[in-house]
Amino acid sequence: MLHEAGYRQRRESKELRTVDPTNEVEFFYLRPRDIAIYVASGQLDIGITGRDLLIDSGADAEEILPLGFARSTFHYATKPGTLDGLADLTGKTIATSYEGIVAAHLADGGIDASVVHLDGAVETAIQLGVAQVIADVVETGTSLRNAGLEVVGEPIMKSEAVVIRRTGADVEEPKVRQFLRRLQGVLVARTYVMMDYDCRVEQLEKAVALTPGLESPTVSPCTTRAGSPSAPWSPPGRPSGSWTICTTSAPAPSSPRPSTPAASDRDRTTIMPDTTPDQLPVTFRPGRTRAVLLTAGAALFVVITLIALLLEQLSPGSGSASCSPPRCWPACCSCSPGRRSSPTSAASPSSTS
Repeated sequence: MLHEAGYRQRRESKELRTVDPTNEVEFFYLRPRDIAIYVASGQLDIGITGRDLLIDSGADAEEILPLGFARSTFHYATKPGTLDGLADLTGKTIATSYEGIVAAHLADGGIDASVVHLDGAVETAIQLGVAQVIADVVETGTSLRNAGLEVVGEPIMKSEAVVIRRTGADVEEPKVRQFLRRLQGVLVARTYVMMDYDCRVEQLEKAVALTPGLESPTVSPCTTRAGSPSAPWSPPGRPSGSWTICTTSAPAPSSPRPSTPAASDRDRTTIMPDTTPDQLPVTFRPGRTRAVLLTAGAALFVVITLIALLLEQLSPGSGSASCSPPRCWPACCSCSPGRRSSPTSAASPSSTS
């Protein structure tokens, strides 16, 4: 995400620090649990960590922008039939790796229970008798089911990656605001995809109502090559009449991510039917896929060419003496493309080099 926002990032995972001289930003790569502590101390201006780790640390930092990835949900879990609700947690021992989150949740609910901190693998705490209940991240629930446990009650909290800043620090600082605006731009670009489609003029109002975009769509009339509005142009395969090209934004599909629109009409692929004028033909230009295929084809061509040249060098010439590898040195003979001189003179004791 930082790379998409235009910031230089590290090339190897072992690098703990990198500098982006163009944007005048210095990046440090730290343990996620420690980031909130550094930001709260004022040593770092901005940090990216999980909402769960921010709350669990108790650091004097606050969330200023959710990033929408690394989502997780926290739940209580125990053996089936042990608890009917969160009120039954009173007097129980709860094992968790997020002691701060659980303690705050219990305090908010007025529940008196003890909390045991474990660094990981909390699912085994109940089996080993360390606790009667666990509190942990639940994604698919597979680990809990394998351990013979079930989720109890509503989620403790929902977490995701967030941008954090020291509490009370100025968010309007130029560099900070630029950083946030760039990340917001990446989020918008990931959420929406640019879409353009051909539409008949009489259906334009209905089309705009269906695809309003972030603000409003851009509508361009279709004319002849001379640009005369009096002579309307119809897209290939469309019924004759007055047409427009409508460009707008639409929610991006979750998977796969949309490709970059191409500029040529021949790259269009209709993804909605166009059998009657009442239907809205939506077109999509898959430019990125085409670029990838061209790149792969070029790479394959280079590999084949190199192999052909290698075979040509290794194969003996027709009707001429071959230049064997041990003698193919500048002091022995001259090997040039299309011509191989005989190494006989170099091998003869009477010859001069």
